[in-house]
Amino acid sequence: MLLSPNLTSNLTASGPTPFDPGSPVFLTSIPCRILLFADDLKLFAKISSINDCHVLQESLDGFLIWCKTVGLNVNEDKCKVMSFYRSRTCIDFNYTINGIPLKRVQETKDLGFIYTPTLSFRSHIDYISCKALKIIGFIRRHTTEFNSAPCLVALYCSLVRSILDYGSIVWNPSLQVETKLIERVQSRFHSLAGFLLKINHPQHNYIPVMNTLKLCSLKNRRERADHLLLFNLLHGKVDAPRLLERINIRIPSFHTRSQEPFLIPTSRSNFLMNDPLVRAMRSSNNNNFDLWP
Repeated sequence: MLLSPNLTSNLTASGPTPFDPGSPVFLTSIPCRILLFADDLKLFAKISSINDCHVLQESLDGFLIWCKTVGLNVNEDKCKVMSFYRSRTCIDFNYTINGIPLKRVQETKDLGFIYTPTLSFRSHIDYISCKALKIIGFIRRHTTEFNSAPCLVALYCSLVRSILDYGSIVWNPSLQVETKLIERVQSRFHSLAGFLLKINHPQHNYIPVMNTLKLCSLKNRRERADHLLLFNLLHGKVDAPRLLERINIRIPSFHTRSQEPFLIPTSRSNFLMNDPLVRAMRSSNNNNFDLWP
């Protein structure tokens, strides 16, 4: 995966074009897949052999020619390469830009998410948990005389919970230790709110505080985010054909008592079982979420 910050694309195309690096619509016909967002570009491909590495390098070389054609400059120092794999080893290939080898990294941040080669989001969860706890410390230092529940809840939701909710569909943890790590942040706020608002509660039991402030657990919010993704995909509110085609609607061949709307594919590993769409479909089946109100 090649991350190329500080690139701008004013690309327009009317249809498929041959693989021609000199063409102004070269990016629409590049052999490898690309992702564009603002001034960032990611060029990536599935690598099964060394030949795939050469194809990716040729695409990168062609991309550089296209940049020169349209008058863009590439900052080699800000370009990186990362390999995502689940096996013990991967094909290590030295990709270059203008003859300069690209730096291979084991962790990178993109669009607010921290990625690692194994696609484990433990580093991301650790990062957002620490960041949220620091903000709670800031709130604690500046709200010593607060006695308004709506004000405290507004501060928490805007400054803290927004960090823990962002992109949860992507990194929603499957391990209890990671779930507890995130819930610990909200428990810290409940402890603060219970003290400032003088809400009686058993030690380390913040359910009375949650009920008073009308807050639900972060796990429930992540589940609702999964359900909302399915709802928006099925109702056309999110235009993502690649995701929509992966949703398995259950159509029984004969009448059964089961009312589950989705057919969950068999997974040979925990990694596949916790795929975001599979997780969302399984959660919707278990919680009888109404997708067709």
